[in-house]
Amino acid sequence: MPNGGYLSCGRCTYNRAKPGHCDLFGVEVSVHTICRGFRAPQQSHTEARREHPFLENLAPGVVYGFANDPYMMEEPAPIYRTARVPEPVRDEEVFQFQERMDTLFSSGGPWVHRTLRTLFDPASQEWNETTAEEKIRIVKKLIGNAEGIYPLALEYRESYSHVGREDIARDTFFGLTELLTLAVEDKGN
Repeated sequence: MPNGGYLSCGRCTYNRAKPGHCDLFGVEVSVHTICRGFRAPQQSHTEARREHPFLENLAPGVVYGFANDPYMMEEPAPIYRTARVPEPVRDEEVFQFQERMDTLFSSGGPWVHRTLRTLFDPASQEWNETTAEEKIRIVKKLIGNAEGIYPLALEYRESYSHVGREDIARDTFFGLTELLTLAVEDKGN
């Protein structure tokens, strides 16, 4: 798909509001990026799709990178993706996930790991209270009950941040990385 920059974010009409940045996604534009929303100046979406049918094959909400020169042939690869960002946590919503965890994992009382630090805080004592297998079982049950791990991690991080525990909130994504590592290692066995 190399085309000398003709089909790229660098030439897209959505490169107007803040020069050098995409109006749709806010990412830096270049002759090496493109998304499904590409259209040349003075061109409608319909005209762009008719002229460049491959745009229909690109996923919505994704910015792709590619080598855009005549010497390298490569398919565009995703480099940015949009995601829903949850609303900030209000006082009355802080730690509401704990009640959901009690309902899901306990029969009548508070669940012993309701803080979720056993999943998201590798520096905590709680992390050491469960084995890798237990963590994987917890995650599987959460997923099986429509609790997405990423939104739950964001709610966890926001709750701890809201009460001034930046030390705990800051480790959330390190904990997710550790969970992912455990899950991959588990698949290898």
